[in-house]
Amino acid sequence: MEESGWKLRTEEEKSMQYLFGGEKNKEMKLILEKGRNSLLESFLDQYQHQRAFYQQAAAEGANICEQILAQNGIRAIVTSRAKRVERLREKLYKREIEYSNSNNGINKYKTFEDIEADIVDLVGIRISLYFPGDREEVHKILHDCFSVRQVKTFPIEKAARSLKGYEKRFSGYSATHYRVFFGEAMKDYQGILAEIQVASVLMHAWAEVEHDLSYKTYNGLLSEEEMAILDELNGLVLAGEISLERLQRAIRCRVDVPPRSFSNHYELAVFLLDYVRKQSPMEKETLSVGNAELLFRFLKKIGMDHPQDLCEYLKNLDTDLEWHTLTEQFLDALFMNKPEYHPIYQLLQREELSETASGQSRREQLDDAIQKTLGFFLFRWMLFESTMRSLLEGQEIEWTSMSSGIRQLYEWEWIGEDTLKELTRLRALRHVLLHENIPPQGSELLEGAYFLETVIQQLLPHLPADLWQNTLKKLAPLTKEESA
Repeated sequence: MEESGWKLRTEEEKSMQYLFGGEKNKEMKLILEKGRNSLLESFLDQYQHQRAFYQQAAAEGANICEQILAQNGIRAIVTSRAKRVERLREKLYKREIEYSNSNNGINKYKTFEDIEADIVDLVGIRISLYFPGDREEVHKILHDCFSVRQVKTFPIEKAARSLKGYEKRFSGYSATHYRVFFGEAMKDYQGILAEIQVASVLMHAWAEVEHDLSYKTYNGLLSEEEMAILDELNGLVLAGEISLERLQRAIRCRVDVPPRSFSNHYELAVFLLDYVRKQSPMEKETLSVGNAELLFRFLKKIGMDHPQDLCEYLKNLDTDLEWHTLTEQFLDALFMNKPEYHPIYQLLQREELSETASGQSRREQLDDAIQKTLGFFLFRWMLFESTMRSLLEGQEIEWTSMSSGIRQLYEWEWIGEDTLKELTRLRALRHVLLHENIPPQGSELLEGAYFLETVIQQLLPHLPADLWQNTLKKLAPLTKEESA
């Protein structure tokens, strides 16, 4: 920046002195000597006018995080903010001065784009977890919901363990920061860069106190006694996190085989995760609960809200979690054996959509014709899946996943390559219909249903005689009804 880019405006001096701490920070006093940076002030003026928009974006992002965490049975307090103008001014000038001092007076920022690329937390979301042990699950959820640009974990291994001369005994701030882009789900704010901070409730509280006292003191440096107290509090927070993790494990032990029904969807989510971790070799980082809140309401509705009611349907889990969350896998198994429950689940799905926060689009309810066509398709898919399972059992092959079952039929040359591709497509369609509640196209459903019927009839000769006859009986009534 040329010399002419700096102007001294004495009416700003009092606020600048307060902002940068007066006597406590000599580097910041250089700002008063040089005056204001015209580029930074122009950016700040622009941001001042746009801040309300950033606040709305932050609130919308926090709302999405809060809903998804609740659905997955994760207890947390979610807050949001758009960076305050005075905090942004402090950050920009501090970075500008530090860069200039170490680079022979060269300015750090030359364009607005330079500033936007450097300041990544204009939109900030904070997730304060009740239980620190949920951080791994939140990590997966955030990657599923947003386009994650960078992940930064604290404490940094090489970070200094001293605070202005005081040698700290404890590790300090412990959290994970995610820099994310908002996606298509947030139409009005798509492409906005935000920072999401994830830590325990205790750690966030300590960090607020430590940050304000250590870096924003207006009456001189902290004393050694004050720094020692902050360090001691950090130790207590770390011990508190250990206690919270123990508490979470104790809850899981209680929920593991409880003598009563689930009291809320948090207990349901804990049960699902622990059951799968004990029964399956899957890595816990790959596990995703899914919409436990909706599942809890559904189970209460049909009177299956006790853990023992679920175990039968959790025995044969599909390891292909790219397609199915744990709740979806349970529902798939349940609907396979009790298809009469599916309309009840669909009704609850539509009720959930109608309760969605204002501003989000609401899908219209499906008319009777589409509902019948949907049932026509789903019945045939369940019959196809049942037929495939019977074929695998007859060959003494263990069922592992839908995709592997279809692939096995192809390897036996019981279906061709075109059939393999179409079944894979219909599998994706069925997943969308069951779990994402997206209105289907009636013609696509009919074509898919008739295709499945053809495949089932093609596979019948490979079944034992009694199963062959039973499957044919299930197909016949609906075929006549449809033709009528």
